[in-house]
Amino acid sequence: MPIHDPQPAPHDLQMLRQEIDAIDDDLLDLIERRVAASAKVAVLKDGESPGLLKLRPRREAEIVGRLQRAAHRAPAEMVAHLWRTLMSYGLQAQTPMQLVVHAAGNRQALQESVRARFGPAATLVWADDAGSALAVARDEEAVAILNEACAPPPGDGVLRVFETIALRDGSRLCAVGRVAVADIVDGGGR
Repeated sequence: MPIHDPQPAPHDLQMLRQEIDAIDDDLLDLIERRVAASAKVAVLKDGESPGLLKLRPRREAEIVGRLQRAAHRAPAEMVAHLWRTLMSYGLQAQTPMQLVVHAAGNRQALQESVRARFGPAATLVWADDAGSALAVARDEEAVAILNEACAPPPGDGVLRVFETIALRDGSRLCAVGRVAVADIVDGGGR
């Protein structure tokens, strides 16, 4: 949905560009502050939940939802994309995380869906089988992304399906990782 305001006069163009440049400078300053704060959060997360991922999927969903509701001119999709990107890089500032994908389907479409949810910063790798993806998620700072039918073994105790990712064709992927029950996104846990 395009953003439309009354057309400015041509002589106002330079002033508007200067205003946009100043806003860009302010945005960069805020992003720098956010990345620095994210690195500090990592220390606190280590103390409160050792052995779990730094990723907090419920908090991310709450932030994106709150900002989408607060936006008046910015389309919801743009807000989600920008904040997923910011949060992705913030998480990487805390600790490098990888996304380990084992799923049937078009790899490009799968990658686009995974990136739309987790942002661009984490390394994305493909696993040969679900067991390998789950092993990496169990032992490293990683999330396994599996077809919905794939889930961690019952009684695993360490790994949880914490969120589902809808694909364009109507199927779903499961995001599996070492997250607290309180961090499971509504409808994602099993």
